[in-house]
Amino acid sequence: MMEDHDSCPVCFENFVMPKLLPCKHTFCLRCLKDYCDQQKTVSNKLTATDKDSNNAMDKSAIICPLCRNMCTIPKKGFQDLFTNYFVQISKPSKICEICVQENISTYCTTCFKYKCKVCFRQYDHRKKTSGKTEVTEDDRPNPRLPFHLMFIDGIRTEYICELTKTFQLDVPPNEKGKRWIYSVVASKKGGAYVLPQTVPFVLKFGSNTDLLGKIRTPDPCTCIIELKNGDLLGIFRRSRLILRYVCGGWSHFATTLDYFPYGLAELSDSKIVVCGPSAFPSGDIKEDEIYGIVRMYSESGDALGEIEKKDKENSFLSPSLAVSNKRSKTFAISDQKRLCVTIYHENGDELTTYNGGTSMFNLPMNLFGLQPQGIFQPIEMCCSQAGNFFISCTDGTLHVLDQYGKIMGVALTNCPDGFGTLTDVAVDIDGNIWCSNSEFGTIKLFRHVRYKNHLKSGFILP
Repeated sequence: MMEDHDSCPVCFENFVMPKLLPCKHTFCLRCLKDYCDQQKTVSNKLTATDKDSNNAMDKSAIICPLCRNMCTIPKKGFQDLFTNYFVQISKPSKICEICVQENISTYCTTCFKYKCKVCFRQYDHRKKTSGKTEVTEDDRPNPRLPFHLMFIDGIRTEYICELTKTFQLDVPPNEKGKRWIYSVVASKKGGAYVLPQTVPFVLKFGSNTDLLGKIRTPDPCTCIIELKNGDLLGIFRRSRLILRYVCGGWSHFATTLDYFPYGLAELSDSKIVVCGPSAFPSGDIKEDEIYGIVRMYSESGDALGEIEKKDKENSFLSPSLAVSNKRSKTFAISDQKRLCVTIYHENGDELTTYNGGTSMFNLPMNLFGLQPQGIFQPIEMCCSQAGNFFISCTDGTLHVLDQYGKIMGVALTNCPDGFGTLTDVAVDIDGNIWCSNSEFGTIKLFRHVRYKNHLKSGFILP
């Protein structure tokens, strides 16, 4: 009689693709494959130690994990076994496990993941074999550099990154059905902080994407940084407040009545830089009256003064991101209206402005009848342990700048949408690149695996 279990006897979870052995016992397809591989490994070791033994296992058979009877494996593999629909089957997610955006269309029996059509076609199903035919990382095709980036002078290296993990936040959607993420910030102790829109919590994830803890907030927190002393400093944009989290509670740090705080960063001398667009009274606002504010605060929250641009005509319009590099005592401010990133020394001196090379390819882009404006749109920034600035852009790439704002290269990946089009970015102490799709509540982890061009000394990714 066929056994009826509530869970797989191997993994003790609800069945995923339950397959029925000839002995009438049911197991997950993946569990059967893993168990068979283990049996072959043990058999090979016994055969190697005792050449005269008959321990060599028949490759077309498997010993049932429950009854220990020998069961024949179909020629095409375990997927040709009968599927047992009379057991409790785990309900698959409706979203692709790779891109976590599109609806699933199939279950891959090679990597055991539910995928959409695009991800299934792009996945490399070639099996690794011994000898010269082994598929290595260097054999995989490199992602292509976007056309408009080919006109930027100074890109010496393409940093090829591979997707390692993907998960979706378990938070309720907003009224439009979206799971917006305000920000992702690397933690000095490993992992990252994630700020969802729909719940009043700061979520702390480990480098293995396990949820380590939650910090309740009085309002949704839109930006957060971890200070040198271990305290947290968070922005609450709606109430124009900056609060400090210490000893399990939030306390007042500063109130920004004349502007909306968007980004903040701690400098090497413990001063705090905060930036954001000015807060206007209700009424019609002229275009030339719009401006932004970059203000310096002491570690106790006292306003010390404002940072200004050298060229008054190109003053800040909408400074939204602030990132510091404590090694070089520099910090970067991103202006989303002027589409540029400006690097400053901690003493307030302006060092350089990076615009993604927009001015360098105006002419060739205009020849094709294309509009170059808006191609470089900085979405989020972070600073790695190596002291490099990472800038996520709407073209799905990451621009990598050195500590003084000089372009080093571009990070690329083979994912269909690159690193994402609405992407927060953070690089943790283990070198994981955290990228979130702010609209769908998904987070992807990437690792730098190789360089396409020759890398010069000093240009090192974490």
